[in-house]
Amino acid sequence: MHLDSASATATSGPAREALGLQAKRENTVNAGKKLGITTSPCAALPTRLMHFALALWVMASDKERKGMNLEERMWGYTGAAGMVQALAAGYFLFDLTVMIRYLDVFGVGMLTHASSCLLTYTLGFRPIFNYYGCVFMLYELSTPFLNFHWFFDKLGMTGSKAQLYNGFALISVFFSCRIVWGAYSSVNIYRDVWNALHFDPNSKLSTNDEMMRFGRDRSLPMWLVVLYLGGHITLQVLNVFWLGKMIAAIKKRFTPSSADKKK
Repeated sequence: MHLDSASATATSGPAREALGLQAKRENTVNAGKKLGITTSPCAALPTRLMHFALALWVMASDKERKGMNLEERMWGYTGAAGMVQALAAGYFLFDLTVMIRYLDVFGVGMLTHASSCLLTYTLGFRPIFNYYGCVFMLYELSTPFLNFHWFFDKLGMTGSKAQLYNGFALISVFFSCRIVWGAYSSVNIYRDVWNALHFDPNSKLSTNDEMMRFGRDRSLPMWLVVLYLGGHITLQVLNVFWLGKMIAAIKKRFTPSSADKKK
């Protein structure tokens, strides 16, 4: 990942949904100046759009991925899915670095998000759950709307109808991708993990030797299950928490204060 692309993580991703609406604005700007990323949403938008396009392209056109069985979804590996996984890992590696360096600005929740995401995408190169890398990438589809929210602030359109409509779109896409799609994907991965725990490593379901070339070890140690699913569950909990924060923040921003009402 190039620095310009990776640096966009400082103000993008699910944690920034809440941050961009209500968190420590002045401290965030100061931290951004130190990092030289005060205009990072400009880099974040094309970077994330590229990631989404690649993930959707892989899910739509990778015939190997479409036909995967349990064994291949768990231990298989395709180059196209690996490419998406590598981009995500680089993205969240820088994100984690920023969260650690400026923990007092971004908070523990964002540090937890960055570390959980990096863990999820990095473990995919074991390989394990390579199939789900593209699935999890779609969780981030709400990020462009956050970038637009930032643009409206910088263009002097804070509180405008355009920003309000964008806020509704942000919450709608966030809910659809992270809560609805997230719940559906969680059911699928939990089911696969359960079946994999009862899978006989000596049996062979896959006939695609190329896909399984790196997945010779078909065991599923409990430490790996706890580590991977622990990170996944943590992210799901954070998503629900941030959704509530976003709704409260937008409501507060567009609800007239008592002082305004008196006027």
